[in-house]
Amino acid sequence: MKYARHIQNLLNLEGVNLDPHKDASHYYQTMCRLIRASDCTIDRITPYLTAPVAPLEYGRNQIYCSDLFEVIVLHVPSKVETPVHDHGEACCCVHVIKGSVLNRVYRKHANETLEILSSKHFTADEFFYSPHGQIHSMYNPTDQPIVTLHVYTPPISGNHIYPNNVLQSHKEGV
Repeated sequence: MKYARHIQNLLNLEGVNLDPHKDASHYYQTMCRLIRASDCTIDRITPYLTAPVAPLEYGRNQIYCSDLFEVIVLHVPSKVETPVHDHGEACCCVHVIKGSVLNRVYRKHANETLEILSSKHFTADEFFYSPHGQIHSMYNPTDQPIVTLHVYTPPISGNHIYPNNVLQSHKEGV
């Protein structure tokens, strides 16, 4: 569990410099810098991988949480998608450690239905950012599991999971 301690030390040092009045791009740059400095590899993160536990279809393991940050590891099997969700008050930087993930971003209409705004693939060693208020899902369209590291600031609270009945069919394509 040395890697979790390493992450904790990096985040504690960086947390001193965070200003809640900065714009979202500041947080993205800060979190990407932290993840890069953490030297996260599949070998270092493997001890933190967990199997799916119902009702989730993927493994989710919180490896660190403080007043400023929350860090989780996701282990998503082949052809599995996270629920469509937002992060409440948090913004998030995701580092793809292994595999290829399709990140889908949605727009919520006045009638509560959701529409896909964009869909983009990210592969190992790439990063993407989910700003405060963004609605998204992550889908593993491949035959191999994916592993991702997520850094949230502040820790997730007040998040929403959207029911499938408000979505267009989107397992393939888009």
